[in-house]
Amino acid sequence: MSKVKKLRWLFAIFGLLLVFSLIDYIYHRDRIYAGVFVDGLAVGGKKTSEAAELLRQKLQREQLPQREISLIFEENEWTVNFSKLGIVPDIEATIAEAHAVGREDYHFFSYLQRLSLKGRTANLMPNFIVDYQHFSSALAEAAKAIRQEPQDALFSLSEDRKKVEIIPDRVGRELDLTETLKRLEEGLENYTEMKTLYLAEMPAIAAITTAYLESLNVREAIATFSTTFTAEDINRNHNIRLAAKAIDKTLVFSGGRFSFNEVVGKATAQRGYREAPVIVGGELVEGIGGGICQVSSTLYNTILLANLSILERRNHGLAVAYLPPGRDATISYGWIDLQFLNDRNHAVWLRTFIDDNKLTVTFYGKKIPGHEVLILTTDLASIDAEEEIIMTAELPKGVREQLRKGQPGYQVTVWRIEKINGEEISREMLSQDSYRSVPYKYRVGTAQ
Repeated sequence: MSKVKKLRWLFAIFGLLLVFSLIDYIYHRDRIYAGVFVDGLAVGGKKTSEAAELLRQKLQREQLPQREISLIFEENEWTVNFSKLGIVPDIEATIAEAHAVGREDYHFFSYLQRLSLKGRTANLMPNFIVDYQHFSSALAEAAKAIRQEPQDALFSLSEDRKKVEIIPDRVGRELDLTETLKRLEEGLENYTEMKTLYLAEMPAIAAITTAYLESLNVREAIATFSTTFTAEDINRNHNIRLAAKAIDKTLVFSGGRFSFNEVVGKATAQRGYREAPVIVGGELVEGIGGGICQVSSTLYNTILLANLSILERRNHGLAVAYLPPGRDATISYGWIDLQFLNDRNHAVWLRTFIDDNKLTVTFYGKKIPGHEVLILTTDLASIDAEEEIIMTAELPKGVREQLRKGQPGYQVTVWRIEKINGEEISREMLSQDSYRSVPYKYRVGTAQ
């Protein structure tokens, strides 16, 4: 046979193969190759739509949504079905996977793979989709039972109130939904054999850890100051206790700002505050929250001794009985505040203590070796109280009746002195304060 004839035969054979391949491709374009099964269901030779319907009917016969799984954690067991777990068969993806069998190469080169299916069938398992919202809801009861709350680390004081100790945090546990879902998805690869699902747990870390509290360097008392109050005024003492409790255990971070008004809030009867004497416009009158200023004033002196920067402070209009002039700090919600900046390189922990009739505010942090702060008042000038006389015929002539007890006024300058190992390193003028005098008030009789 001549070369020309051989070439003609080769072209003819190649042409026939191409035609056959094209016809075969068109026929099988939307069909699954023979020898392919899905969980024992023969889908080979079927169009993808037919195969999908057959698979759907098979899963309906098996009542897939009602198939139950036992959820197990330690000695606990819960029973749920596929529907509650949000398990839905992904028929489209399953049929697409079945259609891809034997099509790893181009159609013309895939005949050997197809021939191998006749002697070795391919049995695929259905794909599933798990709705995460349904899944997490179905495990809510189990999650609640598994949950063990972590315990935050806490600051605690030594018995003498001088040292700060740390009560360590405790790690809890909780349901690990991500790992449990992964186990479920792995089990669904052979869903007919899946009867149990072991729930996974993970540690629940405390929001405040021991390491975190240690990093704040709150170790010991760095400043403390006390004032006393009389036991007779029950309402005033009640207000002092409420305000002291409000600022107790406040943590001011390094670089943080403290506002008395923000922490304590507005003194109202609804919040438990009572009427007691307050200074308003240079007059002593009854008002809700009387006594709170003793807490702010005690706090102010602790701030000074801790050598922290004062951002806002104002003295009373009248001198107060529990502190010398220049050492008090009045507050009025929404108008007058006491604020300071923690400009130390560690956090400051505020504690308040009431022992009998003594109020103490202590700051805890990290001491500076050899450091000492002194508060000095200078240029103290007293302003005598005058007398205010009201003549009245209601009293016999010459008789005096005191209506109000007077008190002197003052002018004073206050300084803060800082020392290291006894040597003065700074002197800061804190304030120049003025206090009004209160006139004595008398009625004098004119009646004959």
